[in-house]
Amino acid sequence: MTPKTSYFIIAVLTIFNIFMLYQNVQRENRVGVLNHQLADCEQNTGNPSMQTASVRLPGELISSDNTLSLVTFFTGRGCAPCVIDEIGFINNMLEKYKPYMNMYLVDGHERYLVNLGAQFGYEVIDTIPELDDLHISNPVSLLIDRNGTIHHTHHAETGNIEKSRLFFNKVKSLFESVYGG
Repeated sequence: MTPKTSYFIIAVLTIFNIFMLYQNVQRENRVGVLNHQLADCEQNTGNPSMQTASVRLPGELISSDNTLSLVTFFTGRGCAPCVIDEIGFINNMLEKYKPYMNMYLVDGHERYLVNLGAQFGYEVIDTIPELDDLHISNPVSLLIDRNGTIHHTHHAETGNIEKSRLFFNKVKSLFESVYGG
């Protein structure tokens, strides 16, 4: 091997090494940003169980057969882009976790969610006084155990799809742990 070839190989390996180091730093930065966003999201929502301590869902809205259930309430008066985003997240979880998910449309036209792309069944319900504390204007999802304890509340926010993505990723991860993937 000639000295020129050796220098060329060393130069290529050095450049490749620098590129790989750069890629690692970028990945670490992305993970750091995501962890920071998740911490901010959890800090901003406080203790989700405590926020909804006053909410007692009627028994017919809770499935005592499931260890964990996702209960989502939609309304026909909310932000349509928020509804469409939440429908997309739920549609993506349907195949594996449909038995553990219950969706309700409060005060809306019976085809409203289907017209926006819902691939899931849902029940249309009238306003229930017990739901007043949830302040349903945009979609609201609750992670509930079989005792009816609400462990996490998620309110969809206009323009904040990342908050919804983090919530549904967390729910999916919990469902995978509890029910298998």
